[in-house]
Amino acid sequence: MLNRFFATAVLLAAAMYPADRLRAATELSLDELNLRWGTNLDEAAVSSDMLAPGLYVLRAAGGAIAASIGEDGVLIVDNQYAKTVPRLEAEIRRLGGGSVDYVLNTHGHFDHADGNPYLAERGARIIAHENARLMLTRPNRMEYGAIFYIQPPHPPGGLPGITFADGMRLHFNGQAVSLHYFGPGHTDGDVVVYFESDNVLHVGDLYNARYPYIDPGNGGSLSGLIAICHSILDLANAESQIVSGHAPVATLADLQAYTDMLENVYRRLEQAARDGLTIDQVLAAGPTAAFDDKFGNPGLFLSHAYETVLNETN
Repeated sequence: MLNRFFATAVLLAAAMYPADRLRAATELSLDELNLRWGTNLDEAAVSSDMLAPGLYVLRAAGGAIAASIGEDGVLIVDNQYAKTVPRLEAEIRRLGGGSVDYVLNTHGHFDHADGNPYLAERGARIIAHENARLMLTRPNRMEYGAIFYIQPPHPPGGLPGITFADGMRLHFNGQAVSLHYFGPGHTDGDVVVYFESDNVLHVGDLYNARYPYIDPGNGGSLSGLIAICHSILDLANAESQIVSGHAPVATLADLQAYTDMLENVYRRLEQAARDGLTIDQVLAAGPTAAFDDKFGNPGLFLSHAYETVLNETN
């Protein structure tokens, strides 16, 4: 269940999509898209696990949520979908919390931030990187091979009301919560949220147990993602718990192995770009073959990653 979102997405894109297929892509609604991924947003069940006293990871549909619950109130990192937020609120109440006071967006993708307007209407303060806020002000076409979804802009009242450029720190429920911006990677507005006393990092979609989804249309790139992973490795330590959108809670060793894989693939794609290979030729060469058993079908990942490598080398 944890990786079904991306596992299904890459299977849908297994054949890759040169320009002629992209023109024939089918637009889906949000509900239709999730049904393709095996998730009914009206029925998705909520689960929670404790990371440390007062700090939990919640899952339903979309990206995993970190929730800090304590004397200062409730702070969550990401919020999934508007349809799932009421069930997530019920779970937070079961864990001893009340209404959500603060929402930290790791980035602007719909499966992490669709609940922003719902929560803002109920008094939550939304915090995000300035690029993530900008992304949420406009429509965004999200490509998944033969299908796509147009993420609509958030209404003005549902946009992040607090933004930053490089980083910021909150003091909440007895610990410092620092937000770090290391540059473009998955998108151009990715934030790492570090619960310092508990040594827990929420990294959004910067780490994944499957091949990552890179969003070139919103500033993402493979080289940028690698650079960010190195910055997270410098921030974390062997005792850190790393929460990501679509993977089990990870360790520093997991992140190192993931970063090593990205670097290996980048070197191969960079050489392919220098050799003038087309995406179909890249696919035929199998640059991810050594990692496919662990990370799944590489189709969508290679399509987007190679686009960014070509842009950098041409």
